[in-house]
Amino acid sequence: MTSPHGLLLLDKPSGMTSFQSIRRLKACLPGAKTGHSGTLDPLATGLLVVLLGEATKAALFLEEEPKVYAARVLLGVETDTYDTDGRVMREAPVPQDEAAIIEAFESLKGARMQQPPPFSAAKFKGKPLYRYARRGEAVEGRPRRVEVYDVDVGGISWEGERCEAELTLSCSRGTYVRSLCKEAGDKLGCGGALAGLRRLAAGPFRVEEALGLDRWVEKLERGDLQGIISIAEALSHLPRVTAAGKEAAKVRNGHSLQLPEDLAGRVVMVVDGDGAPLALHAAAEGGGGASRVLRVFNLKHP
Repeated sequence: MTSPHGLLLLDKPSGMTSFQSIRRLKACLPGAKTGHSGTLDPLATGLLVVLLGEATKAALFLEEEPKVYAARVLLGVETDTYDTDGRVMREAPVPQDEAAIIEAFESLKGARMQQPPPFSAAKFKGKPLYRYARRGEAVEGRPRRVEVYDVDVGGISWEGERCEAELTLSCSRGTYVRSLCKEAGDKLGCGGALAGLRRLAAGPFRVEEALGLDRWVEKLERGDLQGIISIAEALSHLPRVTAAGKEAAKVRNGHSLQLPEDLAGRVVMVVDGDGAPLALHAAAEGGGGASRVLRVFNLKHP
């Protein structure tokens, strides 16, 4: 089977890392390049956008905001991983005030510099933070700017001095929902840990359009590529410029272009006469100058 180039929407199962899920898919596509555009923790389920072949070059240019999640948060407990899979560090009674609980979660809305959790794949000196955390070494990753666009508290259920809140939230790429749960718990003074997470959407991509891992493996093993989103469709939000004939050949070889001034400063998808992606270029900031080549797609051409 010819290795496909495009996006595969996976409904990731719980209990597996994103890497383990992709490795199962890769086994069905020998020699194919694979990647993803945003990891999910083993605890989490839901939408994982998997990149295949030349689409791995497009990861930074996909339209994937907002990320939308359904989350369950256990209040009254704090763990070392910020989720309920971790070691309990502290327990405390939750304030018996549902209005205060809702306010704590709604206060998460807005932009912030967020520190990655100790048990995460964020890097410090080239190594993931979880390696240091497992050895008991306290190091801090580089904080990143994230934004929570909306938080909706769908319900609160009590069990003794603890309670569990159900949330739907939308946020920017790279946001750690586990850290938001801890932050809300800290505001309430009782601690909070992520008990369940499901990614519902990433920009235009929806979990309803995704297939489970076993279903994708079954399809790929028999050579069924239906459902894989083409590079052109995945990047349809970008403006397009057509290069034909000799100009298309130059673009395939990494040459720049003179792009229209109204595209100044924008990322542009260059396509051939049939609409097939050739490259991604950044138009000159002032307009009128030569474009900067960002990616060249090495797709087979007749």
